[in-house]
Amino acid sequence: MTFSGIITIVMYSLKPYWPLLLLLVMLLLITQWVGRNKKGSVPGYVYWLSAGIGIIAALLAPALTLSKLSYVQTTTDVLALVAVALGASLYAVLLLSPLTKHRV
Repeated sequence: MTFSGIITIVMYSLKPYWPLLLLLVMLLLITQWVGRNKKGSVPGYVYWLSAGIGIIAALLAPALTLSKLSYVQTTTDVLALVAVALGASLYAVLLLSPLTKHRV
């Protein structure tokens, strides 16, 4: 399979999720813009909250794709859910940290 064939398949797979992806990127850009002048440290609860958001996202990911959590049986499936959890946690940190910085 050629590289362009792989890209075509990926683009068709992402097609139903484009509005959601655009919304997530716009939210991230807006929060980064709002918090661009804030200096200081990020409170510790942001990391715990982000970890919780990542776990919840991993548990809800199968429902988003019209699947069930009970179908997650192989190592690949588990690693995909771990990647979802890590990605959602990182996104939550990037989204929340500019808004919750404390002045030092």
